[in-house]
Amino acid sequence: MKVRILILCVISLSLSFTACTPDTTQLAAGSLETVTAQARTLEAFNNLTSSPTIQPTDTNLPTLASTATTNPYLLNDEFNNPNSGWSTFGDTSSGEVGYGNGSYRLAFYQLGFFNSSYSLGTYDDFIVETRVCTSATTPGIGAGLTLRASDYKWYLFWVYPSSHEYTFLKGISDPVTGSYQATDLLPRTSSDVIQPINSGDKLCFSIKAAAHGDAFDFWVAGDDGTYQYLASAHDSELAAGHLGPSADAPKSVFSPAPVEALFDWIKVYPYSN
Repeated sequence: MKVRILILCVISLSLSFTACTPDTTQLAAGSLETVTAQARTLEAFNNLTSSPTIQPTDTNLPTLASTATTNPYLLNDEFNNPNSGWSTFGDTSSGEVGYGNGSYRLAFYQLGFFNSSYSLGTYDDFIVETRVCTSATTPGIGAGLTLRASDYKWYLFWVYPSSHEYTFLKGISDPVTGSYQATDLLPRTSSDVIQPINSGDKLCFSIKAAAHGDAFDFWVAGDDGTYQYLASAHDSELAAGHLGPSADAPKSVFSPAPVEALFDWIKVYPYSN
């Protein structure tokens, strides 16, 4: 594991902190950036709109061999270069996003927010992997990926290592009214597959996600570094978009602050059967 220190840097596709509630909440003027990831309050998380998902049968589970190619990488970043194009924004009053000592860091000083950073390029069908270490604080931080993201729509996949839970959702922000709606595609669920490495004051794990057509498949790796299948979901609304690191702040009071997610690297390569 790499130990990281906070240092920040900016790109044009930046995401801002904004507290939101589903459907009827009006965002303050100027709260939507050209590319914006809305921050959600506890109420927004507790009022997700459920929609059906499709879970594969045991005989039809996606496998790494059937979904992965190794070359060429569409994106391969170890976050050692602060000019590689990821967002930098925020402050110590709410949260910070940016590069730090060879990692990409998302930190929270307040509860109830989430933040994401977008890749410069867009992708439709792909496989993405990342390794992340989070604060071991309880209540815990969620860390993972945003997928097929655009200015006002995105998918979010988070793993909560301290509670061994995960979730996958779709967020849509109305640029006219400023309202935000989150649809729960995989409800927050615990899984014995989530077994992070306990390294000092950090919990470390790796995520693999495959997006192909309307299908999304997720794996997680912990102690032994071997990916274990976690879950699948289906949604056809967002066919392509940006991707990148994402983190979800605790939804109740936490101490000490900040809590953080430190991403070691991210790799993207083409999806292939």
